[in-house]
Amino acid sequence: MIKRQKNSLISTHISQWWLINDQNSISYKIIGEFTKVCCYLPKSIRKSVFSFVDNFVISISRLFLIFSQVSLNTYLVSGKEKHSGEIITILFLCNENLSPYILEILFAETPTIKKQFNTHIWNCQKYVNKFFPNIDAIFIKSDRFYVNFFEKKGFTIIPEWISMTLDISGPLDDVYKKFSKGTKEDLKKIKKYDYTCEISDDVEKLKSFYNKMYIPYISWKFGDTGVYANFYTIKHLFERGSKLLFIKFNDEYLFGGLFLKDKDKIFASYAGVMEGKFDCVQKGVITASYHYLIQKAKESGADIVDFGYCRPFVNDGVFIYKRKWGTKIEQARIDSAEIFSFKACNNSKGITNF
Repeated sequence: MIKRQKNSLISTHISQWWLINDQNSISYKIIGEFTKVCCYLPKSIRKSVFSFVDNFVISISRLFLIFSQVSLNTYLVSGKEKHSGEIITILFLCNENLSPYILEILFAETPTIKKQFNTHIWNCQKYVNKFFPNIDAIFIKSDRFYVNFFEKKGFTIIPEWISMTLDISGPLDDVYKKFSKGTKEDLKKIKKYDYTCEISDDVEKLKSFYNKMYIPYISWKFGDTGVYANFYTIKHLFERGSKLLFIKFNDEYLFGGLFLKDKDKIFASYAGVMEGKFDCVQKGVITASYHYLIQKAKESGADIVDFGYCRPFVNDGVFIYKRKWGTKIEQARIDSAEIFSFKACNNSKGITNF
């Protein structure tokens, strides 16, 4: 009983409360009640309170996560590699469920997963040697606090998320020159479909955005690998000064996205497309959102637009799309500070493909 309570307490502290995937009903209710109370504060104070609390809780969660990762679960995962069809076996070390995204890009179908044992993080090389040559590669998921440790062990570091930023400090004509030919062609769709833009700080529209755009879009686009923010995460950002950018066609809302100005930088965070209107993605509605975001950022005096997070793999669709805007790669912020440490144990065709 005591052990179960202890594990529950640790799980609560290391959970990323800003993500719906990591929450239970009790923590969600506490966050909701806290948010409602803070919303009664004067607006000038409210912004600072939410900013402090968000950053403090994220830092505390990371601290507990770092300590919890001293001991990791290990899994042997076997299945057909996605491109070669060759059977590969991967040793995964993590203190939570296996990353569905990594499994999806590695395997052609659902692999066989066998939980092995718990081990301390400093023993990782010992178990590579123990299983070698019976495994093709090893993945260790941890906080980036451990980067230097794993690099010295010969691992390649793969961030779970990266940020993509665009420098708009120069004239807009110079900014447009950074765009790829494909992006310039896509921009023509804004005129073709006569998209218009609306900026809003209406809390009722925030609720509608979350339920009718954000959640349906993430589910449609990413399926089981989707990572959802809870409503109160978005509400906190809203109370810190974020605004909604909507793209409309004939006064019909098609797209919504949240952005926050902090000093000379605009941060795009959460976005979605109206449920049942996903075909507008092929008609340039996402392009229109970036176009208007750049315009609004320029008007506000910002020098940098952070297009938000994406996966670090160069064949990932979101990565490819954001690169077409002339963005550069930056380290993700502290709320997405986890990494995968990767090491190939042989030169099998499956691992070479990866």
